[in-house]
Amino acid sequence: MKFLTVLITVLVAALAATRSAPAEIPLSLQITPQQGFEPLFLRATVHVQRNYLNTQMCLAWDSEEGEAGLNCRPLEGQYAVQTFTIEIPTLSAGEYEFQARVAQGPTILRTPRIRVNVLSKG
Repeated sequence: MKFLTVLITVLVAALAATRSAPAEIPLSLQITPQQGFEPLFLRATVHVQRNYLNTQMCLAWDSEEGEAGLNCRPLEGQYAVQTFTIEIPTLSAGEYEFQARVAQGPTILRTPRIRVNVLSKG
């Protein structure tokens, strides 16, 4: 009985230690600035957790009033660069949505959409 009590205590402690360790987010996106006047110079930073299944990273943006775009880069799995900086030099006026995606074999990971508001000078 004492052995079972010790075993349960050790398993509970191991589980608690595993739960308290923060998990790395597999994909994140930062956009700066998120509002400005046209033509807006924008910088997107995409961080991708290394994974041997990673094959491609894409940054996509779309707008009903402005332009749409797609910037894709191949990834070499766990050997790929982890952080990408993508510069978009001249966004015209409009409300945009940006999203980063990573292909991991048949699975596509996506960041939440980030809204960017580009104001007209006139």
